[in-house]
Amino acid sequence: MFEKLKQKFRKYTVENGVLTGYVGGKNCFKVPQGVTTIGKRAFKSYYSGTMKLTKVCLPDTVVKIDDEAMLNCKIREINIPEGVTSIGNSAFAGCRLIGIDLPNSLTEIGEKAFVSCSCLKSVTVPGGVGIIKAYTFTGCGDLKHVKLCDGIKRIEESAFSGCRLMETIALPKELEVIGRGAFAQCVNLKKIEIPVTVKKIEFAAFVECNSLEEVILPEGLEVIEQGAFMQCSKIRKIVLPTTLKKIEVGAFSECRALEDVVMPEGVESIGAGAFSKCSNLKKIVLPMTLKVIENKAFEGCVALKEVIAPAEARVMTLAFENCNIEKITPLK
Repeated sequence: MFEKLKQKFRKYTVENGVLTGYVGGKNCFKVPQGVTTIGKRAFKSYYSGTMKLTKVCLPDTVVKIDDEAMLNCKIREINIPEGVTSIGNSAFAGCRLIGIDLPNSLTEIGEKAFVSCSCLKSVTVPGGVGIIKAYTFTGCGDLKHVKLCDGIKRIEESAFSGCRLMETIALPKELEVIGRGAFAQCVNLKKIEIPVTVKKIEFAAFVECNSLEEVILPEGLEVIEQGAFMQCSKIRKIVLPTTLKKIEVGAFSECRALEDVVMPEGVESIGAGAFSKCSNLKKIVLPMTLKVIENKAFEGCVALKEVIAPAEARVMTLAFENCNIEKITPLK
């Protein structure tokens, strides 16, 4: 009788080791020992009790935090113990976490796991995760300190987009993929060094990183995709690696402070609008390996006076539209 009465007034439910629900009204909730999984939507934000909850303590028996487990809760503090291997999709989306210590046992973080955690200031991601999936930290506007441990090989679409306070980030030395929009609109990011293992910088990876001043591109890089560094308005100089073959559409468009582009032998094509509206670019020396300059590749480069280009390169009619070129010197 007493046990049934206790269960009636209990503020949480556990089934076969899975915490399936919490409806308590306290500021702090200590998950009971023996729970192995925090279930899907266990802390539904529309429960009146979870609206007061600011701290959650997990026992060392937990190994999994399921999809949307704490979606849109107001929690500001949680411990994730060693032994946890999986954090599901949108598990902490919209929470008010300030900092998070992720355990070395972690092998998977789901998409959007921390999306829109607007108060999150610091995070360390262990190497065992391998992949930072799409939108994991998107919209974490206060996120300034990020440590990515060696072992991470992929940063996927928009993983850190809109992290407006991030100034620097050291990319793991084994990183292979920087996905579409991975660091888009990180408006305080000042420097980025791409590891030698990266072959391609994908679409809009660093678009609108308005404070980005220094970009170090490695030997081994082969493709800079469309809009990769578009509107990075403080970059003054770009040194392209000898392994680069293709600069795609709008790759450096509207980099208005860009004055110097070092383009070595190896580059074969410059896409449409690749350097359009780079209004401080005064001179460009193009390599003998260049085969084609597409329309509007340098459109609106109003300070561009001199172009040195291979005589056999195919130059589209509008490649230098709205420029003030005084001299074109053919390379032979």
